[in-house]
Amino acid sequence: MKQLLYFCSPLDSYSGYGAHARDIAAALLTLEDYDVKFILTPWGNTPNGALQEPQWKHLASHAVSGNLNRPDVYIQLTIPNEFQPIGVYNIGITAGIETTICNSEWLIGCNRMNLVITTSAHSKHVFKSTTYDKIDNNTKKVIETLQIVAPIEVLFEGCDTSIYKEIPKASIEPTISEFMSTIPEKFVFLCVGHWLQGGLGADRKDIGMLIKTFCETFKHAAIKPALLLKTSGATTSLIDRYDIMNKIYNTTRIYGDDVPSIYLLHGSLTDTEINSLYNHNKVKAFVTFTHGEGFGRPLLEFSMTGKPIIAPNWSGQLDFLSKNFTTLLPGQLTPVDGSAVNDWVIKDSLWYTVDYPYAARIMQHMYTNYDVYLAKAVSQRKYANANFTKELMESKLRMIINSYVPKKQEIIMPKINLPKINKAV
Repeated sequence: MKQLLYFCSPLDSYSGYGAHARDIAAALLTLEDYDVKFILTPWGNTPNGALQEPQWKHLASHAVSGNLNRPDVYIQLTIPNEFQPIGVYNIGITAGIETTICNSEWLIGCNRMNLVITTSAHSKHVFKSTTYDKIDNNTKKVIETLQIVAPIEVLFEGCDTSIYKEIPKASIEPTISEFMSTIPEKFVFLCVGHWLQGGLGADRKDIGMLIKTFCETFKHAAIKPALLLKTSGATTSLIDRYDIMNKIYNTTRIYGDDVPSIYLLHGSLTDTEINSLYNHNKVKAFVTFTHGEGFGRPLLEFSMTGKPIIAPNWSGQLDFLSKNFTTLLPGQLTPVDGSAVNDWVIKDSLWYTVDYPYAARIMQHMYTNYDVYLAKAVSQRKYANANFTKELMESKLRMIINSYVPKKQEIIMPKINLPKINKAV
């Protein structure tokens, strides 16, 4: 008899959690011993509609709603304070945390589940190392310590190599070719990620300081490269686009006519369009100053092109970015600025700030010595293909579920001792 499994997640949303959810959902459908159903939830203000894309339409047929039976297994993909033990056995999946401390509500949420799965060694370490002491008001002594007690496993976000891969120029999507034709520069640094709350140097992806460092590095260059930002804020609306454009202008206006070109690509793209962007011959490298990642999915997907990557030497991306094949930026842990604090990036936590002058030298050196970095990037592609594919992720998920989830007990009728019957003489 198959066990009933509900997977609750933002399966339809265009978000990082949505992409993660779709990979998990597809993997769950390969489980032979489970009747898998999906419960769809929103993800903040990010738009929905991903399940209308051809490669994900088959997932929609497994969606359920309304009054539901209690499942044997309940898997929920979200931030941990939202974890709820709905099933007989409950698993919480989260990308975790980008800083050094997680919210106490996250630990409480994790402990409601039978098992927690997170995406990187960094996130697992933060969950296991975060503790909160309850102090007696009279004695001032610790009377209780809050810490994670649920078992926790790491499951990377596997890359779909049927989509994210090296492709020839002829296979570039027309929408991407048209957009890139508006960029005259032949060497483009690409940054992908949301530009979230926080002042200069304080937004989590540190896009503001990336722009500033890029401008300082190339403002006097005779032939300048360009910086392309595939970014947005909370939504893909026109208002959001204007807000991002204002942020770029406010960061660059001090450079006047010396400012190198910075381009904005705003709005939703399909996976195929994103891969085309990564493969376009003008896009030479991926650069990010991110303060922290629970995993860093775009970095893994970009690595499949065999092009160079510049990223911080801290947090989730270190699981799949080899120090031998990518350029990992030095830096230091610094306090999270108050302008970036929210319910999960909490006060008194630390995150990583790259050494900006060092990063400037790296970008300059890569621009003038590109082939040196390109050779290493090809090795990074091979490394990622051998260790971080969607198929390998699916295999590890099946192994985790088979190791932890109890098998459903079959109903066995008790033996009945019947009285002996004397044979008639």
